[in-house]
Amino acid sequence: MLKYHFLPVIMYLFGFVINKINNPIFICIKTILH
Repeated sequence: MLKYHFLPVIMYLFGFVINKINNPIFICIKTILH
């Protein structure tokens, strides 16, 4: 139950880090995951 609770928070922070770094590799991974 906690897993489903923390998952959106982790994904939000992960997306924030990707936008902060703006690394093409992370952008590519983000595109693949979406």
